[in-house]
Amino acid sequence: DDVMASAELAAYLGDLADQHKVWMQDATTRPGTTSPAGVRTLRVEIRAESDFEGLLEFLQALEQGSKLVRVERLDVSQALSGPGNEDAETLTIVASISGYALPDSTATTQPARPDVARRP
Repeated sequence: DDVMASAELAAYLGDLADQHKVWMQDATTRPGTTSPAGVRTLRVEIRAESDFEGLLEFLQALEQGSKLVRVERLDVSQALSGPGNEDAETLTIVASISGYALPDSTATTQPARPDVARRP
């Protein structure tokens, strides 16, 4: 189910963001696509804030993480500073991130050929 898989990808991104000082403001799932081989590409757009170190750590975690993801687009800009925060280094991050879901292994398993005898 693409909706559930995209939600899991968004949750994964949120967990990584929390671990690396990135404040995730929004994560929006986008329609996915399916390749002829059945691999689904899931898309999530995020909006977040962090400092430069947090952004780098987040990107490294994506690269070295347990899931195969690709950062399709990354926009980084300086956030407006609020009163009393003039010296704070806050960056606004907008990114489009793709993840991949393999087809269900039961759907790709070839049925046994009836003319081939099996050994007990």
